[in-house]
Amino acid sequence: MRHSKYLGLFLFISLSFLGCSSIKQHSYNTSAPEKEKEEIKKLKVNQFILGPGDEVEIEVWRQGDFSKTVRVSSSGTISYLPLGEIQASGLSLVQLRDRLRQGLLKYLVEPKIGISAVSVRSQKIFVLGEVASPGILQMDIPITALEAILEAGGFTTNAEQRSVLLVRGDLKKPRLVSLNLKEVYTRGNLKENILLEKGDILYVPATFIANIERFFEHLSSIISPIVELERGITLGPSVGDVFKGEKPETTLVQ
Repeated sequence: MRHSKYLGLFLFISLSFLGCSSIKQHSYNTSAPEKEKEEIKKLKVNQFILGPGDEVEIEVWRQGDFSKTVRVSSSGTISYLPLGEIQASGLSLVQLRDRLRQGLLKYLVEPKIGISAVSVRSQKIFVLGEVASPGILQMDIPITALEAILEAGGFTTNAEQRSVLLVRGDLKKPRLVSLNLKEVYTRGNLKENILLEKGDILYVPATFIANIERFFEHLSSIISPIVELERGITLGPSVGDVFKGEKPETTLVQ
């Protein structure tokens, strides 16, 4: 898996989203000190990695013949004339944009390219909260919770590693699990380091989560617009607001 950094100019992105047969519901401490108040910071998502099945709209300013919508094939490539087959799987939208721009320099003078992921169908998970590079990861191979966090740059200094929230399934009635990932490397408790599934959300809080159900009630309003994109919904230019944890102004449509 390869991931990227921040999004560039003219870039509007949409998000999306093997696993263990069962998840053990872990107990959590309901008597955490009052000073450790549950806080939810604005979510910041700074990467989106393309995978097979994802559909991308390419717009070249003032060049209608070069503007088109393409789909990433099962082999990870897109077909884009006049450049032919281009490897896209594993690239961020910024990286793909730059690769297209470099190729089009043979035909155009300083081409300006905008890219939008209009349909997301590849295997992805979310890693959000107190990690170095929160965002979406493409699952090329089975991956555990701790591996996913390492892929996202690892924990920040503010991360509460004893209380990582796993959200699985429909957000209207999700399965919530509190993972103590600190025990994975301090005590070798591998039961906490479960395998992830497509669409899973890992949220690393800054404080201990005393009640995961109550915490999720606050968190769900922020992550819901992001999760819905996994169902193939297209989001317009205000997707940047969702990246910041804000609700979009535009309407989500199928």
